[in-house]
Amino acid sequence: MLEGTFTDARDFCFSTGVVSVAERAFSSILLIDIEGKVTIKPGSLKSRTELLSQLTRFSLALNGTVPVLRKQLAVHLQTLAAEIGNSKFVQVHPPLEKPTSICAASEDLLLCTGNTQRGVFQVRLHYNGVGISGTGMKLVT
Repeated sequence: MLEGTFTDARDFCFSTGVVSVAERAFSSILLIDIEGKVTIKPGSLKSRTELLSQLTRFSLALNGTVPVLRKQLAVHLQTLAAEIGNSKFVQVHPPLEKPTSICAASEDLLLCTGNTQRGVFQVRLHYNGVGISGTGMKLVT
């Protein structure tokens, strides 16, 4: 991890190639994609099958040459990136307030606590090809 990346990090966990950091200064969860599992790079998809799999995932058209399909996926991912903004943070809804502790319960589930909200939150993760979004739900107060 890079020095100077964190402002007020309190805890971190590792799951499936991604480090999730409870970052109080930004009231969010910072992502560090160690193994390149979060971001899809259309140019790195080697076979037509891999490309079609990703296009199907986003309900995009499946007809055309490989370069046309790759371009279509790239345009879709750029649109998603513009909507998300900063893909280095998990986009949690409803937002967390000053998370202090975090652990990975499974590949797509984080458990977080925070001083401000005083409870344990479950964050269900969704990998969208550009970043990670999450749906938060308070479990314990």
